[in-house]
Amino acid sequence: MSAARRAVFPGVGVQLVAGYGASPGQVDLGVGLTVPLPVVDRGQGSIAAAEGRADAARATATGLLALETERLRGAFAVMTLRRDALATFRASASGATEEALAEARAGYSNGRSNVLDLADAYSAWSQTRLREVDLLEAARQAEINLARVGETR
Repeated sequence: MSAARRAVFPGVGVQLVAGYGASPGQVDLGVGLTVPLPVVDRGQGSIAAAEGRADAARATATGLLALETERLRGAFAVMTLRRDALATFRASASGATEEALAEARAGYSNGRSNVLDLADAYSAWSQTRLREVDLLEAARQAEINLARVGETR
């Protein structure tokens, strides 16, 4: 950037001129001093405009990076919550319905309960399995969304 400024504002210049005159033996000498006057501001506006565009581009890039970082953090948090919900469900509800189904089968086999109790146990077991499949699908979808957000970065 400083090289561009020097090219636009060259500074003070000194000139020494020598030449032969019209008569014999005449030598003309001249000395000149040049100082740029800010009458015509050549290039200064374009440098300031370029600096402004560069600052705007940096600000845009910083904003986009912050936005994408937050999207990635959000997708990761959703995926973590979905996985935790699936693990919690598997640890609590899944075991309980397996036990209830086993008891209903044993009770039906021994003649202590009727077929309706066994059907209720199977229905509860199937509802639990369907809920587990739903939670598993939500966890997998959250993983896919996280991968998609990561790819856009």
